[in-house]
Amino acid sequence: MQYYAFAKVIETFGENEWYYFEKIISKESNWIHTAQNPKSTAYGVAQFLDSTWETVNCKKTIDPYKQIDCAILYIEGRYDTPRQAWQFHIDNNWY
Repeated sequence: MQYYAFAKVIETFGENEWYYFEKIISKESNWIHTAQNPKSTAYGVAQFLDSTWETVNCKKTIDPYKQIDCAILYIEGRYDTPRQAWQFHIDNNWY
């Protein structure tokens, strides 16, 4: 799954952004695609809330590859780059 994510991040954002994308996913789920927050609806590698899936026209899924695709769409649409998403995360403890 991480090889797939690496290729997609490089294709979408460029090689310099992998470091930040990897940090976000590691922090959110440690790359566990079935990770479920017991206190919210946050689920998957990117820990999307049920409402977040809809913002990128995705459906909640167990498929780790689709989760990666949705995470990339979310970061690109909301922050432009993983680096900016990571900075937001540092400032706010969420992204």
